[in-house]
Amino acid sequence: MSVESLVRRLNIGDNDRKTQAAQELGVLAGKDAFNRVAIVRAGAVKPLVRLLSVGDALGVGHAAFALSNLTFNNHDNQVLIVCAGAVEPLVRLLNTGNDWAKRCSAALLSNLAYNNDSNRIAIARGWAVKPLVQLLQHGDAAGKNRAVWALVNLTFYPENEAKVMNAGVVKPLVDLLNTGDNDGKMGAVGLLSNLAVNADKNEVSKFTGAIKALLHLLQTGNKNVKPSAARALGILALNDRLVETIVSTNVETRLLPLLRNGDVNGKTQAAGALANLCMKADFSAEIARAGAVEPLVELLGQTDIEGKANAAGALRNLAVNDDIVTKIIKAGAIEPLVQLLQDDDTAGKNRAAWALYNLALNDDHTTEIVSAGAVGPLVQLSQHGDPDSKTAAVSVMERLTRTEVSRALVISKHGYTSEDLSNICARV
Repeated sequence: MSVESLVRRLNIGDNDRKTQAAQELGVLAGKDAFNRVAIVRAGAVKPLVRLLSVGDALGVGHAAFALSNLTFNNHDNQVLIVCAGAVEPLVRLLNTGNDWAKRCSAALLSNLAYNNDSNRIAIARGWAVKPLVQLLQHGDAAGKNRAVWALVNLTFYPENEAKVMNAGVVKPLVDLLNTGDNDGKMGAVGLLSNLAVNADKNEVSKFTGAIKALLHLLQTGNKNVKPSAARALGILALNDRLVETIVSTNVETRLLPLLRNGDVNGKTQAAGALANLCMKADFSAEIARAGAVEPLVELLGQTDIEGKANAAGALRNLAVNDDIVTKIIKAGAIEPLVQLLQDDDTAGKNRAAWALYNLALNDDHTTEIVSAGAVGPLVQLSQHGDPDSKTAAVSVMERLTRTEVSRALVISKHGYTSEDLSNICARV
């Protein structure tokens, strides 16, 4: 049957015919983008949205399924469906539908909120948050998974985060971290990360119960779950109230296997978590003793942009005393840090500059940094970097020219005069 005929059934058929038409349109929409365009052009959206309100249990489920497939990788269809009034009946289904209808509703809301801020606002204002949290708490396994991913997509818009927190999400979120399948755990970790990024200290402290679950996932999760758990722990470690709890768990013994043996994303997220944990100075020595330095330096030499930046950030925060600085330099960190100064990544340049600043605190190492070719990239960064990177570059230059030996090396190697160096160091 043609798309046009199916849409005609949606408009004038009885309930059974409408349900069958919605089912067939959902299958067609799931096959390819060409079908999705044809279905929308044939005018299917409004009658499908109407079926969400007037259909029986089977009909509303197939309508939600068809609309979900129409939204796949299509921003225009997302907007069209919300503008057609889909949010209100979807919220009603979350509150009163059977398990299947609730799952279909949550899945469609998740698709509508994906990478679409205007829809995220409309869905949250349409009172969807509380019933999604209720589904996360009381739904079946598939319903919980659909609910958590809908909440993940909604909380990429920061103003929705408070609504989700106020709806009582913490307990069911932690429960899903402990008992969900891999898809549920991934969603739970993603939601935890979204909520923790912008939350104030009092709100983040509510996630104390999630720490044990995240540590367990670092040991037992699959290759996708482990990096996400590491990232979430790194975000939680930025909270003064939680970092003490995290470091007391010997977290470095869970992160280092991922740093050494994980895939690119695993190593990247482990390095990012260690960078944040190392901001607690007395924990840096423990991480260095556990053997973090060598794999972090190795990560500096990889191709992943975020991985290199995270490794540089971790080394910057690790370099809190002469023993660790010596260990970092012996591991060969200077050359890849200098190379990172020349990459296109702003975060990487900034962290590399501050790492070199900490390594240059010991005058014994300044000539090594100059000999590795740091001066030229540092001068460029002092001229063209963002404000903090300019400050970092000038600060390193001040340290590299502090002793007569290293200052003479800079002058002889790069042709600068003493006046040139004074001008560079006065830029910020």
